[in-house]
Amino acid sequence: MVDKAEARHEITKLINAYSRALDGGDLMAVGELLAHCTIKVPSNGLEVHGSEAIRRMFEEYTIFYDDDGPADPYKAGTHPHTSHVVGNLEIDVDDEGRHASSKAYVTVFQARPDFPLQPIFRNRYHDRFECVDGRWRFVERVEILDEFQGNIEHHLYKVPRTR
Repeated sequence: MVDKAEARHEITKLINAYSRALDGGDLMAVGELLAHCTIKVPSNGLEVHGSEAIRRMFEEYTIFYDDDGPADPYKAGTHPHTSHVVGNLEIDVDDEGRHASSKAYVTVFQARPDFPLQPIFRNRYHDRFECVDGRWRFVERVEILDEFQGNIEHHLYKVPRTR
């Protein structure tokens, strides 16, 4: 018999690990967590699959900071000065305990020395997971963008940055 409560607990930890890794500026960990995942953003046609492509997407679009301002995302101590807060999380696990899906809201807060703490956007995550050798992993994340956004100019590049 599948312990669905334990599966939901492990999936919740996985979702939270993603937020902590991204907010902490650890793109290697983000890539590892999403190594088997496809990220889709239907509103802009974005679809990215696998660890390296997903890391590259965050490198190109997310602004990372050090003490002097925008910096290379792989420079020690850099991070995007954000806090991804996941709420209203619902997780459904199949009866065999091999597949699961979840829906949640995410609100992203940001603060910088010249930018007071504030919510900068709210989206929805629709995720799918699989359990392989007793470990849950992401297989798909669909990001549904809220039409009303806050000030994201300190968080995302309008045009992808190049390395």
